[in-house]
Amino acid sequence: MNKNNLNTIKKVILILLCTPLLFSCAGSDTKEKTSTNSATHQQKDDLIEQFTRDLDRTTEASNNKNWDAVMDMTYPKLFNLVPKEEFQGVLESMFEIFKDFQTSIISDVRHSYPVIDYEGDKFTKFSYDTEIIYTFYNLDDLDNSLPGFIQQFGEDNIETFRNTNSIAVNSEASMLAVLEENVSKWTYLNWDDNITEQFIPTNIIDQLLK
Repeated sequence: MNKNNLNTIKKVILILLCTPLLFSCAGSDTKEKTSTNSATHQQKDDLIEQFTRDLDRTTEASNNKNWDAVMDMTYPKLFNLVPKEEFQGVLESMFEIFKDFQTSIISDVRHSYPVIDYEGDKFTKFSYDTEIIYTFYNLDDLDNSLPGFIQQFGEDNIETFRNTNSIAVNSEASMLAVLEENVSKWTYLNWDDNITEQFIPTNIIDQLLK
């Protein structure tokens, strides 16, 4: 496997940290009115229950390659930048590198962040622990890819199964959750500090990083 393929794998790894996919887009003006809600204990419990159900559905859809369901749970402003057809094409192209990948949620959802109102939309964040098993087409691909995995996740977070050409990665993942105005369901994007700052106003990010 050449250097270009290794770079592609690194990008795919970031994508697979938690489907849905991440792309950057222009940020919004931060001068608009923003407010923060302190949720009650019951409201937090209700949010955790909602996020857990949605995370389970998204994970199952991703594992089953049901991209329509994955896209249905994705923050729709993503598709202002990347058309759904292109989004699906990127997801399907991952299987040029991996034979398969399967994600498992290995902890309860943790939600200790405020719910922020911004121009009628609500934003918050949650985290959880995940294990993703990447299966390669052959052992050579696994061996050539392993250094990139170690660099990305750390050797202690990786287990190799050479009998199945697989690498298991354990990591903490965080999600941006958005409830848009006049919409009844939450949608999600994987949280990444370098990308999320281009997606939502800085003052929202600051509150969700506390």
